[in-house]
Amino acid sequence: MVGGEVGTPLSDVVFGRIKLGSVGQLVERHPAVFRAVSFVLVASIDSDLNPAEQPWAKQQILADSKWARSTTPLIVTGDAIVREHERSPLFTGYDEVWVLDGLAAAPPRGASLVYPRLDEGIPTAVVDYLRGSGSRLGLGDGDEGLNFIAADLDLAARFELIDET
Repeated sequence: MVGGEVGTPLSDVVFGRIKLGSVGQLVERHPAVFRAVSFVLVASIDSDLNPAEQPWAKQQILADSKWARSTTPLIVTGDAIVREHERSPLFTGYDEVWVLDGLAAAPPRGASLVYPRLDEGIPTAVVDYLRGSGSRLGLGDGDEGLNFIAADLDLAARFELIDET
């Protein structure tokens, strides 16, 4: 794990917080891991809960109808995330993304990873969303670091969120 704390593991989920970490830093440190992911739900960027309406996303959606796998909620490939972030820093704080197994029916309303400190406990709504949405990993950054929750321990280890499994 990279400079953080892991909360008490649940039977099928690990969670925690990395001090001074962010979604943007994770994209920059592990672009190959992100590129290998097929479904990334962008739940918020800079606290905006409708990222598909932001200019960068609208431009991409208009330029390539296949760029987004879904616009409600915004789901793109990990490769698209890396390319956008390399073009212009996309994740600058108060961002939340979820790595999924497939298309999600709804964004995680009421299950924010940005504001709670997951090293102090985890809201039931966050665990319920992870389990119910087919999410493998959720990431959210706020004032005090990067929160994460993972059902896919191998993926969490590849991002160096936890020690090797």
